[in-house]
Amino acid sequence: NKRSESSDKNSLTELLTLAAKRLEGGEFANEPEVRADLERIIGVAFLGECKFDLVKKHLSEWISLAASSYPPDHPKAKLALADRAGLLFLDGKLAESEALYRKILPSLRSEERNGRISRLELGGVVNTFAYLRRTQGDSAEAERLFRESLAWVPSTVLPLHLDLATTRSTLALTLAEEGKFDEALATAKQAVAEQARDAGNSAVCGCSLTVLGGLLTDQGDYEKAYSCLTRAEFIFRQLSGAK
Repeated sequence: NKRSESSDKNSLTELLTLAAKRLEGGEFANEPEVRADLERIIGVAFLGECKFDLVKKHLSEWISLAASSYPPDHPKAKLALADRAGLLFLDGKLAESEALYRKILPSLRSEERNGRISRLELGGVVNTFAYLRRTQGDSAEAERLFRESLAWVPSTVLPLHLDLATTRSTLALTLAEEGKFDEALATAKQAVAEQARDAGNSAVCGCSLTVLGGLLTDQGDYEKAYSCLTRAEFIFRQLSGAK
């Protein structure tokens, strides 16, 4: 329910803030590799909270520590470069971000094949690059990258369903941009179905319903579109506390 979700979010924010303060206080100062991993975990978690200043702060620290702790051919050094590309994207430096992604992604794919990074780590990098390419207007490449990222991320891990639904809904919009309307509609329906099963009143579910409602409207199915958009409105009102 709304109160539980709000409480969980507040608890997560408090835990992240506490962890960040402990690192700032010098914890793990003599273990730079451990500190680097924690900085990355905290930075990525703050991304989920949309606290972008803290994302930049902690990921920048992780990138710096990784550069000083690992040789350039180490998989974590390569992941750090990918995160640097992500920060460039966040700063609006799209061309620089794209160039760095294209430089590092082939090597990361090779690292995954050799078992030196996880499918989940590679999927996250590919997913962010997909959003970059969509932002740059290349729907065709964005589609391929979104499909690749969905293939890498294990859908059986429940906490990842939110990210999967967001990616799948964005893939639906990308397909619509390419004129693949039937496939876009099927993809949007799949995203909503996954959310209804696992996190039916989340903000991500509301967004997935909004995407589906928009596509149904475009196809003239106004009754079903109204149902989706009304449900989305209910979720957002519930989450915001509006009457």
